[in-house]
Amino acid sequence: MKKILTLTLTGVLAAAALAVESAPSNTVGFISRSANPNTYVAFSACPMGTGTAVPALNVIGGQGASGDKILKFTGAWGTYGWTADNTWGGLTLDYNGTYLYRNGHGVAGTLVVAGDVIPEGTTVTMATFTGAAGYKPFGNPLPMNIDLDTNDLTLDADGFNANDKILDWNNSWTTYTYNGTTYGVDLMAGKSYIFRIATAFTWSYTIPAGALAAEQGSDVQTVKVQKAVELN
Repeated sequence: MKKILTLTLTGVLAAAALAVESAPSNTVGFISRSANPNTYVAFSACPMGTGTAVPALNVIGGQGASGDKILKFTGAWGTYGWTADNTWGGLTLDYNGTYLYRNGHGVAGTLVVAGDVIPEGTTVTMATFTGAAGYKPFGNPLPMNIDLDTNDLTLDADGFNANDKILDWNNSWTTYTYNGTTYGVDLMAGKSYIFRIATAFTWSYTIPAGALAAEQGSDVQTVKVQKAVELN
């Protein structure tokens, strides 16, 4: 069974001041997303390896406050409110799911999402789009920005079709349409989207050497998380 990291990210929307502790310590990545009051911010459960149905507590720790909400898209939106025990009403996260975080408690902060580091050179399943045509969740599962038009991607061979769409949330939805060659949009580290695809397919991608290092110094960092504990 894949090991899941349980994180002690405590406090309300704690900033990414994660300490180094001698034992136990596991090298993990984290993504931070600014969360302004009374707005929604799109985030992905990145980077968390290829885990699915992972309790929210294991990914975002003890972050949250009364009035905060997380919306999960699975073809329709489900709403989960913050709970005092940080279980978010039973919310589970998938490594390439779509989520919106609403800061409802009124104080600006940062949502930190932590998990496993995926090594360079690894071929990962970016998404498995199943079922009939329609709107599908997609969260960037990698701790790096991906330029869909230049990052050695062959979207047509991967399974995308002309007129497939990406919906990008920035306080409102912006739609980008695939023309058979390009989308004209970058997938940002730590962010989620909604795809509208015509046919079911599995999208795979090999992380090129040096790709993750190029993102260091932005919102994407590799750290040792304070008191990270592995659970079987």
